[in-house]
Amino acid sequence: MDERNLRFGDHALVVPNPQQFIDRIASHLKTQGINGRADLVEYVDDKHTGDVGPFRKLKRFAYQSEWRLVCYNGPSGVRKIVIGSIRDISTIMLSKEINEKITISS
Repeated sequence: MDERNLRFGDHALVVPNPQQFIDRIASHLKTQGINGRADLVEYVDDKHTGDVGPFRKLKRFAYQSEWRLVCYNGPSGVRKIVIGSIRDISTIMLSKEINEKITISS
């Protein structure tokens, strides 16, 4: 994790199998009749002048490696996505310990 992400807080929620998290969100959206899209953010050149949209951000923010969920229909206003507890698929740890304790392999 890029050290600049430590500015977001002292603790981080880690979801080792993100597909389980995504499946729970998708299930809730389906029961509510809400169309949504989830994807990683694409980072475009900082001098970019075209469309940005919900899945594009300037390259200077690429260290965030952001994932977003966008809902396209359903009730207007603030949305609350109720997926229940995620204690079984996540863990909370000190942000400064992530790079020491987590390895990513392909």
